[in-house]
Amino acid sequence: GAQGYSSDIQAWTFQGNFWFVYPLKKLWPDAPVVNRISPFGGGGVGLSRNTFDTVNGGVSGSDRSVTFAWQGGVGLSFDVVRWLTLDLRYQYIDLGKQSVSLQDGGGTPQGDLELDLGGHELVGGLRFVY
Repeated sequence: GAQGYSSDIQAWTFQGNFWFVYPLKKLWPDAPVVNRISPFGGGGVGLSRNTFDTVNGGVSGSDRSVTFAWQGGVGLSFDVVRWLTLDLRYQYIDLGKQSVSLQDGGGTPQGDLELDLGGHELVGGLRFVY
């Protein structure tokens, strides 16, 4: 019979982040729309708990690890009203490298699978200011 193919990756991160916001109204206080926009950037460092399981054509492997993680990003905030801000940002997150030992159904080693875990994210959000 045909062998199944599946892989599952899960990551939980814990990071300390720093974001710097620069309101454009400091540069152009009289511009009606521009003074509601604030570019921002920043990043963070921390740890990622990565879990990887795979079954590929009779070869399988599993690994759990804790790795160094970091992220960086840039974005724009727009003050919709005094108490509501709309955010849009791009960020890259690096979850580290992971090595998974593969074996066949009888337990015979079949080599290692090297993973370089990371992701590009486009994030939108609303902030309520009080």
